[in-house]
Amino acid sequence: MHWHGDGTAFTAPQFLSMASGDQVSILKLFQAEEIELAQILVLGAGIAGMPAAYALKSQLGPKDDVTVVSDQDHFHFVPSNPWVAMGWRKRPDISIPLAPCLDARGIRFIGSGVQALQPEKNQVLLDNGETLSYDYLLIATGVEGNFDEMPGIARHAHSVLNIGQAENTHAAYEAFLKNPGPLVVGAMQGSSILGPVYEFAFMADADLKRRHLRDRVPITLITPEPWPGHLGLGAKNKSQEAFAAALANSNIKVLSNARTLSVEANTVSIAEVDASGREKQPQTIPFSFAVYWPAFRGIPAVRAASTLVNQQGLIEVDEFLRSPSHPNIFAAGICIAREIVDQTPLAVGTPSSVYSIQKEVNTVVANILAQMHGKPLASNTPQRAHWLSDMGKNGAAYLSEPHVPLRDINWLKQGRWVHIAKGEFERYFINKITHKA
Repeated sequence: MHWHGDGTAFTAPQFLSMASGDQVSILKLFQAEEIELAQILVLGAGIAGMPAAYALKSQLGPKDDVTVVSDQDHFHFVPSNPWVAMGWRKRPDISIPLAPCLDARGIRFIGSGVQALQPEKNQVLLDNGETLSYDYLLIATGVEGNFDEMPGIARHAHSVLNIGQAENTHAAYEAFLKNPGPLVVGAMQGSSILGPVYEFAFMADADLKRRHLRDRVPITLITPEPWPGHLGLGAKNKSQEAFAAALANSNIKVLSNARTLSVEANTVSIAEVDASGREKQPQTIPFSFAVYWPAFRGIPAVRAASTLVNQQGLIEVDEFLRSPSHPNIFAAGICIAREIVDQTPLAVGTPSSVYSIQKEVNTVVANILAQMHGKPLASNTPQRAHWLSDMGKNGAAYLSEPHVPLRDINWLKQGRWVHIAKGEFERYFINKITHKA
């Protein structure tokens, strides 16, 4: 925080180190001069942005300014999107108006998209015409699917990346149930956070069995992973066996090491690859209904900020979740560029989860406060992946700590308790956003 009197700026530590007489003189000067307070700008109001804004406001001074910008007027609990697509949740179940929640905590909310980032000026241009200045910027915008990589995916398959897509997928699924046929759940090479791919396949299996339609719907799961359950982490142990057994028990066919070549009306063309990445004979998979998981890229305004991002428009950060080129800019959530954990014949991105994102939020908040007061920053490593996947009546809980040297932890547990736990976690997180502590 900086205090401005006659043009001279003092940090809090500098002020405290002054002689008492000098402090009195400065305080008298402040009575006639305006005090400049910290301006913290948070882009995005999702699983990273909202908790970060809450934590920053609660730990900063009462007059420090925290502003949240989002092109959405509601918070959505994104992990429940597969449930929305299956019709097991409706938008009101996982959606909360942003303005009342932020206003109750003294946080300014601006409902607008971001037009451009100007890190060299410490400014952000908004779609509504406003220009916002900041002392510290936290980018938590999430991502968009790179459907341009293969236009047929957006035209002929469905998605659950956001709640609107999930609702459209549910409408299409309801139409599919009237004339069922083969169902394909797939992931593009280079995609990450593949848990929802498995989740949707298992939920479709459970739902179709409940409707007595399963024998009419062969399910095929197409993945770039070298084996089912790899998830971008690579540790086999018991997780590979557990995934393979669960898929076999549900009679879900899996095509691994599969490069998606094209998606046309009612057909997916793929080529499996060997350990060296050489393509085998291409094959065509028919479908009556398809859900596909694309690779991610940053939103347009973030992608255009070339000094902040990689080729996919994802934010490059150091171990403190801070931009190497602009040290007053931080990032959290799936908009971060993550190092590949395991090299595979086809690219498989490193996963993230609500659990790991909350750890990032804690790190970012601590480091913004530390940087403001000239204190050492905290590293975000070691990292841990931990998530819950619904499998109909049952579920799978996965824990991995790939960055813990000599002590890698990888396990997957199954059971109805996970199905219940995911519902309870959904309620916990929504209550955390809704209610002021």
